Amino acid sequence: MDFKSFVLKAVLTVSLTLVALAMRAADPQIVLQTDPDGAAVYLNGQLICAGTPAVVSVSSKNAGKTMLFQFVKKGYESKSLTLTFSKKELKAKPVVRCMLTKKAEQPAVGANPVCLPR
Repeated sequence: MDFKSFVLKAVLTVSLTLVALAMRAADPQIVLQTDPDGAAVYLNGQLICAGTPAVVSVSSKNAGKTMLFQFVKKGYESKSLTLTFSKKELKAKPVVRCMLTKKAEQPAVGANPVCLPR
């Protein structure tokens, strides 16, 4: 084996090793979906998504720990979900779905009710 072939194989081996390490070390991802779309999502009180649908990265340190997801959208009731994912579940790119319900119309404070004739 000549020197050029040796260097080429060494560079190729190092490159492939670095790519494999980078792929393995990448933070797991979670898919966030809401009905309707467009909700902001907070994880343990920190904004992680300004509008759904989205794919977000979370720390692998979250595996086995309780995660509090809060979904907020103007005109809709906020909703919270408490979930725990194992390492295996986090690697599988879990989907977190949330159905939001419209807020009931509230009469303005001090508004007089209107009586309509029958």
